[in-house]
Amino acid sequence: MGKQNTPAKKKKHIPKHTVKPQVSKVNKKQLLVFLAVIFALTLIAFYPSVHNEFVSWDDDNYLHENQYVRDTLSSTSEVVSNIFSNIIMANYHPLTMMVYKMEYDVWRLDPFPYHMTNLLLHLINSKHMKRLLKDFQR
Repeated sequence: MGKQNTPAKKKKHIPKHTVKPQVSKVNKKQLLVFLAVIFALTLIAFYPSVHNEFVSWDDDNYLHENQYVRDTLSSTSEVVSNIFSNIIMANYHPLTMMVYKMEYDVWRLDPFPYHMTNLLLHLINSKHMKRLLKDFQR
């Protein structure tokens, strides 16, 4: 019983330089118009909130009754440590709590600055759409 002669398997030839399909790219003007629309829609959607009061849905737990945000006696390091080591309303979001703490220290419980911060953060996020869209074009 000898070896059977079998033909050698051929390797698939893969060209080193493959041609990528052409994807239509959005020009800069179209991108800026699109971003302006996103920015305007964000402003339209969130601006009415800046004149509202706090809501009873979660503002009580996050601001009114939050001992870490309202703490004015502890040192800064203690406050930061408390915020970063505690869960509030079954959520761990220390950066949000730090922003609330800074707002509380300056404006106490005036809802307008809290709502303005929220609006500004949403507008900044709409600006980040430019980067995201450019990444999708690649």
